[in-house]
Amino acid sequence: MLRYIARRIAYLVPVWLGISILAFALSILAPGDPVRQILQAGGIDAPSAEQGRALRQYLRLDDPPPGRYVRGLADAVPGEFGRSCSTAEPGRRGPPGGRR
Repeated sequence: MLRYIARRIAYLVPVWLGISILAFALSILAPGDPVRQILQAGGIDAPSAEQGRALRQYLRLDDPPPGRYVRGLADAVPGEFGRSCSTAEPGRRGPPGGRR
């Protein structure tokens, strides 16, 4: 029984990697500009080129996709998922009651 469970857990790793690669690829191929969406969600309807450039640099969206993917995986391991594009709230949630 223990061997069966270990084998099933070992199968999870490539499945999770495959799903994460597919989700990352779809996020890159999705139409629209995430920087524009973030700025518009923040109340800036017509962002300037400088605002867009600064946010793109801050979010490191100019980095090559393989580097962004690896950095995203490395951040996800401890549970750091970044900020919400629509609400700018942190993606990491602590335990109930706000204690960490």
